[in-house]
Amino acid sequence: RQMCIRDRSTGIALFAHVMSDPSLDPGGGPSEDMVLPEGSTAEGSTALPGVEQVNPPCFKAGQEPWNVEPALSEPWDEIGKQNLYQMIHEQIPRFAKRPYMRDEDCLEDQCRKVQRTLRGEFTWSLSFRPSFIATLSFHGFLCICTDLGGDEAPGLWVLLPKMHEQRAVMCPLTRGPSSKSTRRRAQAFRMSVGRDFDGVVQGCIEQHGENWLYPPMRKIFEVLRSYGKHLPAPLSQVQLVSFEVWKDGKLAAGEIGACVGSVYTSYTGFYRVSGAGAVQMAMTRRWLHRMGFKMWDLGQMMDYKLKLGAEALERNKFLELFIERREQGLPINLSEHVPSQITEIDLR
Repeated sequence: RQMCIRDRSTGIALFAHVMSDPSLDPGGGPSEDMVLPEGSTAEGSTALPGVEQVNPPCFKAGQEPWNVEPALSEPWDEIGKQNLYQMIHEQIPRFAKRPYMRDEDCLEDQCRKVQRTLRGEFTWSLSFRPSFIATLSFHGFLCICTDLGGDEAPGLWVLLPKMHEQRAVMCPLTRGPSSKSTRRRAQAFRMSVGRDFDGVVQGCIEQHGENWLYPPMRKIFEVLRSYGKHLPAPLSQVQLVSFEVWKDGKLAAGEIGACVGSVYTSYTGFYRVSGAGAVQMAMTRRWLHRMGFKMWDLGQMMDYKLKLGAEALERNKFLELFIERREQGLPINLSEHVPSQITEIDLR
């Protein structure tokens, strides 16, 4: 039978022939000319510095939370991954032109190929396995999510691993100057690290809408926060963290991101109080510098990031610095510092 779904971004009606053939490959059937990166567990890798060595909890092989895709949606279940892949690849030209990231073994070489040959900034995938997202993050991709279903069939989520052509970067990461107005405002605020990750996510949704923080991404964050340190090295280097700024005991601003070795990558943030966003970024910079991080990756270049002292790096230069700083390992044992107490950060 045929299912009609409307692409929310273009208004184009997409048609999927929904089949129930058990012989279909659930991973999809990308064409030969597409790049198909593979997912890696990095077996045999040695642990990098800065990661707490812990005995992982006992799970049945292949059923570890980080290796299980979260439940998605009824449209996803009804159409199936194979049919959804064909529908998207055949009917949405912008996706047909992008590399498809397939979740299989040995992802590292394929990531490098994509980074070397990618035209534009986006790839796409139908895998939401947490360890797959951790692997992509380890290689410098920013993983966001989109919903192709719109109002007619919400929940047709697609992963969009992004590799910017230009990246806003602070490297070396210094404690940095703060403007007089930011220093003055900072006296009314206090900061914490990792105390309210979920609250920051909700603040981002409150300010920006779900945008890319759809349910599967939130579930992935939950799994990686709970079990990230149990992933096999080097993926245990990927540690999610939040920065919170408080005023009168209430969350005034915050951001979420990921530490990958001695690199911190910002994902997204929000503010509820005027000036709190600038204070949060200034305090985050001081904390990262104090803890020994070597590089702050602020993602897409914007004017305000230049004013903060970020430099615009082309993709190749960014990856060179990212890999070099990543391999230095986490500068601290995060479990000893996160979550932190709510405290004053001196910006003088």
